[in-house]
Amino acid sequence: MSNNISKQLYIGILVGLLVGLLVGFFIFRSAKISSPTTPSDSSPPTADGVAYDANNCPICPCKSWSQAILPAPEWRDEMKINLKTSFQGQVQMRWKPVEGTRFYVLNFEDLKGRTIKTKNSGTESIWVQDIPLPEGVSEGEVMVTVAAANAKKEPGKRSQKIKLLVRAPVSTVAPIIKEIKVEE
Repeated sequence: MSNNISKQLYIGILVGLLVGLLVGFFIFRSAKISSPTTPSDSSPPTADGVAYDANNCPICPCKSWSQAILPAPEWRDEMKINLKTSFQGQVQMRWKPVEGTRFYVLNFEDLKGRTIKTKNSGTESIWVQDIPLPEGVSEGEVMVTVAAANAKKEPGKRSQKIKLLVRAPVSTVAPIIKEIKVEE
């Protein structure tokens, strides 16, 4: 008797899988999506009657159909004028967010266009330090760009280049006067 029940169980599982595959095939076949990265204007509605949007997947809560190259972030207004590091060699970089970004990639280049440092950030603001300068130079200019990386960790388009004046950190400390005596 238990042998008969296990046979019926296996047959039930197989029939369920076949029905599931057929239903899935017909649902996705009727959607007629030509490619996941190019939406069609004449797309049929989804099962709930709402036409799909290329930026919002109707099947799962993911943000988009594709992992397209993201647009370039825009620098905040205060980043575009007289940008320079502090005397400790630090600077805060800020830009506007890009939707669908996993992280941001900052690229520091010398004036000849060679990359001298790359830094990743999970937010739209980061404190950067230790930006390399040529040996024997106390300050110099570098060009900075930022790019948004998608879910596949592919950096998108780079932002507009901005100039950053990098100053070598000052390591001298002013003397501390412990006691002052006034003679009368």
